[in-house]
Amino acid sequence: MSPVAKPPQTKVALEGPGYFQWNMGAWFGSQIGGTAWLLLGAGLLATRSVLMASIWFVVFLIANGIGSWLWFSRDRLQPYPAVQVLLLTCGLAGLMAWTSVVLLRPDFVPLMQAKSIWTGYICLLIFPGMMLSFHFKEAQPKRFNTAEDISKAQSGER
Repeated sequence: MSPVAKPPQTKVALEGPGYFQWNMGAWFGSQIGGTAWLLLGAGLLATRSVLMASIWFVVFLIANGIGSWLWFSRDRLQPYPAVQVLLLTCGLAGLMAWTSVVLLRPDFVPLMQAKSIWTGYICLLIFPGMMLSFHFKEAQPKRFNTAEDISKAQSGER
């Protein structure tokens, strides 16, 4: 008699107390959106500087590895702190990639002057800006969409 195969276990994501909830499309859209430019940059740099392309590619892999680990840990992690960690990871990945350009100062990158160097860093402020805006979004009272949500809130289930 052959053993009966068990159906695969599915993870049950933790429900967050506020606005942010686990959602595959939103998660991977944010993750890919926050890191795709690193992969594109690595591809463009590969023809000119293998070292810089490698740095950008490794940073891309690390950021996506952390993002994927957060997703696969959704049964143990609250969604809002995980989103903040993802944004921090993407921001730090961008900071490392841009700092590699500044420190290595490749001759093929035009306008490596103080003004353009700071422009790159200023662009990275999008990540802490999003973290701050998400903080305020999470702090807002949760809106209830259905009668079931309202009854759960009133009975203390949520």
